Amino acid sequence: MVIIGWATDSTVLISIAPGMTAMNPMTAIGFLLCAGSLYLYTLRHKGNNIRHLQRAISFVVLLMGAVKLLEYAGVLHIYFDRWLFTDKLRTRYGFNAIAPNTALLFSLAGTLFLISYRRSAISRQVNDIIKLSGVMIAYLGIIGYLYSIRTAYQIGPFVPMALNTACCFIAIYMASFLALPQGRISSVLGSNNAGGKLGRRAIPFLLLLPVFFGYLRLKGEQAGLFEAAYGTALSTAAVMVLMFLMVYSYARQLNKKEKEKAQATFQITKSEEKYRTLVDTLKEGVVYFDREGKIMFCNNSFTEITGYTAGNIGDKGLIGIVCQNNDVAAISEKLDNVRQVHIDDFEMEIVHKDGYRLWVSVAGRPVYGNADVKAAFFTITDITEKKKVIEDLKSFISFAAHDLRSPVSRIEMLAQAMFEDEADLLSADGKENLQLILRTTGEANAMLGDVLRLAKLNADSLDKREVKMREMVQETVDKLHHINPVAIIKVEHLPTVIADGAALKQVWANLISNALKYSSKKINPQILIGCIQKNAKNVYYVRDNGAGFDMEKATNLFTPFSRVHTDFEGHGLGLPIVKRIIEKHNGQIWVDAVEGQGATFFFTI
Repeated sequence: MVIIGWATDSTVLISIAPGMTAMNPMTAIGFLLCAGSLYLYTLRHKGNNIRHLQRAISFVVLLMGAVKLLEYAGVLHIYFDRWLFTDKLRTRYGFNAIAPNTALLFSLAGTLFLISYRRSAISRQVNDIIKLSGVMIAYLGIIGYLYSIRTAYQIGPFVPMALNTACCFIAIYMASFLALPQGRISSVLGSNNAGGKLGRRAIPFLLLLPVFFGYLRLKGEQAGLFEAAYGTALSTAAVMVLMFLMVYSYARQLNKKEKEKAQATFQITKSEEKYRTLVDTLKEGVVYFDREGKIMFCNNSFTEITGYTAGNIGDKGLIGIVCQNNDVAAISEKLDNVRQVHIDDFEMEIVHKDGYRLWVSVAGRPVYGNADVKAAFFTITDITEKKKVIEDLKSFISFAAHDLRSPVSRIEMLAQAMFEDEADLLSADGKENLQLILRTTGEANAMLGDVLRLAKLNADSLDKREVKMREMVQETVDKLHHINPVAIIKVEHLPTVIADGAALKQVWANLISNALKYSSKKINPQILIGCIQKNAKNVYYVRDNGAGFDMEKATNLFTPFSRVHTDFEGHGLGLPIVKRIIEKHNGQIWVDAVEGQGATFFFTI
């Protein structure tokens, strides 16, 4: 605006009012450079090129001020402030040059911008001193104009600083308080604490009230309303009263906030006591992990179950201490899944602080903070006795199934022999009954075989080798396609995997046979077998367009002898076997289905 004013001879733009000192056009350019340097500093994260440009501009600002000061000292005779609008700058008193206090303020500003990237404590304190000095010199100039004290804005016989120049320096140095690194003073005033807020609210009063009352006192003395001593006392008393009112107002607000804070703290304390009492009375162990796996809180039941507290676990993390060595990676992955919002419950064997082993059931849930998962919340339940009962029951079932298989097989053999040897002696009803016996004993044998396989999965270790999934699946499809010959089966690319081949073949056989069976009543049955990537893992799937089911009925889908369809043959052991095999491979299985539109079974290995 000042440069436009010099170009258009606008007095208002260059000097605010007629008769007042005008801002030199090179001073206006100096302010543009200061603003550019501050703006580039805010873009410092863009790279070194921005930093180099900001430093170059800052050096030019410093050079402008330093050269002009050296000119006033008689060392240099460049007079760069006469380069623009030379004829218009010439007055009857000489040239309207850059004032010495203006040159000093430019030197300080350039130095301030140049050292803005330094992070040392000394450079920060120097920053604050320069900022305060710049504000004080510029503010003194404004007061000089307001009180008509020429020595406040003019140094000796030299050109005085213009009023708009002083105002622009106030803006530049106040902006530097906000944008540039903070020292001890600016960090206190810029903080969100009570002291910082009080300081910021007090600044306008400190800057304006003394000046305002000083101006009234000066005008009152000039008008003869009172003597100088009385005017000084009156203005001092007025400032004191208003400052008291300001402090009182803020103190009242502060007391109110402190009271509200104390009440809120009391309520939080009461709620926390209730929460801790409730959590400590739970039979389940409760533990709270941060994202790094460090225990932040645990209840009494957790200590009773594991023998560890948040204090004696240290920084090692619970997993590395209580887990068996070969389970650390698998369990850590499960916990990481919970911290990544994937919810999964699981069982694990841990080592008590006293050295003995026990089984626990773990349920994990993520804890959110600002839309991100910041921690994980777990409950653990001691299921050692339950596990023993289940193992005993499984052993009994295994032995019972084995012992029952022998008489069932003998019944089947006798019925088959009778059907073949004495068919001529049997009536039509007799033959039909024998066929029914054969079908029933065959189903019983198949069921007992599945029960034995299910029990065997808990005891046998896996023989893991590289498995070519595509070949295994195609071979399984060829063997089972007779279940639903009209079904269109498409097998996509399937990555190889390290697994127990025999067990994995049983997984594919169960899932593919189910897909063929439950799509057999469709006019155009279609089955798709493939693999997708999810969370950097291979997820295999079998999709059909068959009967499907209501997902609300899928709660016990993987429970032995549980079935969602009664109009299809089956005994409810296929999917539990699949789930057990996949879990033994540290994988997961889940399903997505729509009644009447088909189902998709997903699993990881």
